[in-house]
Amino acid sequence: LGAEPNHNGRLSLDQTWSLEMWGLSIVILLLVPFWNVSATTVVVGGCDCTAAQAPLKAHHILGHGDCCIGGHEGEEENEDEEEDEKVGLLQFGTLTVAHVTDGAAAGVAAWSGQVSPPAKSDGEEGPFSSRVNHPGDMTAFLSATKYIIVAILGVVCMFSFLRRCYPLIFSNNVLKGSAPFELRDAYLGWLWATYSLETKDLIEPCGLDQAMFLEFTHLAMKITALVGIPMIFIMGPINYAFGGAEIRYSDMSVLSLSNVKQGSPLWWVYSLVVWAVAVAVQRTLFRAQMTFLERRFRWLRALPPVRANTVLVEGIPEQFRSDQKLFKFFEDFVCGANHVERAYVVKDTSLLEPKVRALCEAQAGLREAELLWAQDGRAGDRRPLLGCWPLRQLRPPVDSVDFYEQRTKKLEEEVLAEKKRLKKAVAQGPSGGATLSTGFVTFYDRQEAEMAIRLDGISRDVEEWVIDTPPCPTDVRWRDLTQDPRAGLSRLLVGYSLILALLVFYVPIVVGTTNVAEVVDMGPFQPLWRSFAPTAGLQIMVALLPTLLLSIFRNFFTLKAHAWAQRELHDWFFWFQLVYVVLATAIGRDFKAFVFSVCHKPLTVVSLLAGALPFCTHFFMNYILINWFSVTLELLRMAPLTKFLFLRRLYSEREARELSEPEDQAYNGIGARSARMTIMLTIGLLYGTLSPIVNALILVHFTLCRLTYGYLVPFAETKKNGDLGGSFWVGQLNQVFIGLLVYCVVMVGIIDQHAGHRGPVIIALPSVLFVIWSMRRFRTAFYWNRLPFQEIIATTDSNPKQVNFNTPYVQAEMADSMLHITGGNSGARINGRVRRAVTMATEEMPALRATARTPMHDRSEDSALSRGSPSPS
Repeated sequence: LGAEPNHNGRLSLDQTWSLEMWGLSIVILLLVPFWNVSATTVVVGGCDCTAAQAPLKAHHILGHGDCCIGGHEGEEENEDEEEDEKVGLLQFGTLTVAHVTDGAAAGVAAWSGQVSPPAKSDGEEGPFSSRVNHPGDMTAFLSATKYIIVAILGVVCMFSFLRRCYPLIFSNNVLKGSAPFELRDAYLGWLWATYSLETKDLIEPCGLDQAMFLEFTHLAMKITALVGIPMIFIMGPINYAFGGAEIRYSDMSVLSLSNVKQGSPLWWVYSLVVWAVAVAVQRTLFRAQMTFLERRFRWLRALPPVRANTVLVEGIPEQFRSDQKLFKFFEDFVCGANHVERAYVVKDTSLLEPKVRALCEAQAGLREAELLWAQDGRAGDRRPLLGCWPLRQLRPPVDSVDFYEQRTKKLEEEVLAEKKRLKKAVAQGPSGGATLSTGFVTFYDRQEAEMAIRLDGISRDVEEWVIDTPPCPTDVRWRDLTQDPRAGLSRLLVGYSLILALLVFYVPIVVGTTNVAEVVDMGPFQPLWRSFAPTAGLQIMVALLPTLLLSIFRNFFTLKAHAWAQRELHDWFFWFQLVYVVLATAIGRDFKAFVFSVCHKPLTVVSLLAGALPFCTHFFMNYILINWFSVTLELLRMAPLTKFLFLRRLYSEREARELSEPEDQAYNGIGARSARMTIMLTIGLLYGTLSPIVNALILVHFTLCRLTYGYLVPFAETKKNGDLGGSFWVGQLNQVFIGLLVYCVVMVGIIDQHAGHRGPVIIALPSVLFVIWSMRRFRTAFYWNRLPFQEIIATTDSNPKQVNFNTPYVQAEMADSMLHITGGNSGARINGRVRRAVTMATEEMPALRATARTPMHDRSEDSALSRGSPSPS
């Protein structure tokens, strides 16, 4: 299940085989207990539980920090294995989950209502104890809900005010005319605009990725309502009236699954509920994907010719590594004469690109110095100084204008010299060593490009002549295409090692943040603090994780396009959240010991999840409340607004706005946003059955997401380059299937432990197989990655209007028409197209991108400051 799709969103044959083997392994592991013994779970408090303590006599203790599986000490070593088959003890602070074979002991367990579930004893501190349901949670939850609603209303009022005061930050797309429609000038007019938006209105101005991102909010609300309404109005009252557990410790759990006693006939009903949820979600996802295919094919047919007619070629043999020879190869051996428009082999610009980047930064620094000087009236004795900080440079301050003028002139000469050397090496062909193994081939006809992509077996070596779909020409990461393949493999290994280290060392941090409520005493505000603190701490850690992951991807992964970094973040961030947010209760503090225990006894993970998750519903209800506020808070765009207010003191408002964009692409990029949205739907599926109230909270959450992102994406935020055409949508649907599989596995485990007989388990277990089959069928039933050949031949007269990209697949530093020398005070200049491409390739901030739009001698509002340049005194 951990197999990652490639950049096109499809799994290779090896990955498909791995997925099938994992699915088969899960099925086998679930069937193992039915061939041996009947397992049940005892949940007891940390005090007088003599009936449940009787069978706990195993000596073996498998400790992993916060989980202790075992029993009393003092038995002989040779009895360990025999006793292990009879009992396992999982302790979460004062919550103890015993996995025993004695059904009679389970009959007096807490689930039957005869023992009060967890109550924290004095002086006891358990791992994740702040996540376990406690008495008095209702008071804390109601207080938290009240404060969160007040905070959300305050954010909405503040945003409605700021939107009219700073339209460049909050309504810039409306000012540019790129928004779907005009906004009302009323104080809350944006609410109606957001509500009336349709997905079809967003595809052209925002791109298909962003349009489907908002469409996922509709899908999530539909699934939540489809599953949640019966849970709230049917299963909740049934649990309350006929559950029989008579829960006394929390009013919040009277409607939950924990109110159903051991051996109750309701477990037969829940075996059917599992099937109902699985079938409903599967049918909804399949129908949504069918609708997406229509939009995807329209998007593919409307691609600009330069992208639709081009293929990416990797593994070019050394004898064909020149533009002319690559061109001739495709005409002679692939498509025939008069079909290839151009061919371009990537050049080794490892020496030229840093010089061009330094030149852009020097020009930006000169622009900043001139603006500072102009603010002082261009007085001769008020020229800005550079290097006056003794801690940074132990030398006298220098004139900033003179410094950057001299540096610019020097770098211009170095750029020209290196460009001449590189041209000479390229002219020598493959022997010059300047051409690499990657290139782009553009055809006159799109049919030829589609046929070339489908070619296979051109060479005996499968790593030669690998033809694939190219990224957007303005989104290419030329740095990745110019690296040595062996160096790229080494960097990839380092990247995976860092992710593994992050996976291991993230556990104690998450545990510490979620247990902060037990460390700090807030006096009379302790109930509210206990409700907010664990979830807020976890929210902070989740917010920091995308920054770490995206940094790893950009520096160690071979991505070829900036949008692919967001796609990698989307996949990995989902798995991190699934482990450390949704399922962290069963992991404990020691991740290493948890992995060891699962490897030693794989069924342990099912027992842990089934025994722990039903008693952590209150924590996730508070976690959803915190996400209400965090989603709504994005309306304020605090980071862009703060930068804008600071920079407009020096620049014009238009320049300051360009310098302030875009928003943080780690936390607020489409990759992290999509993963967070999918994980919230997973929480709704998993915990919505355990506690029906969760469904109502999740429905409100996605409503707030629809209002927030429905405004920000089309009306405020800058449109991003590198639209992947719905790749994130397909990834989200695959992740929903993974969440559905976790739901079925956990529910089967809970039913197995508490039904008291085999019937309900036999009914519910095939739902796991059904979900695994649905996941496989979902990948094979919908061919979405490329346009089917019959669609290519079909007429495209009704295609929607698309922006026409004229930028060819050529490195900016190597394009003669884009690099020119001009006179003036600052010497040679690189025009806008080159500097924008260099900025993207070197991952510069938007400030450098703004500087790149206009030559330095043009002091209009389109010029801007590079953040990478040194700051003047």
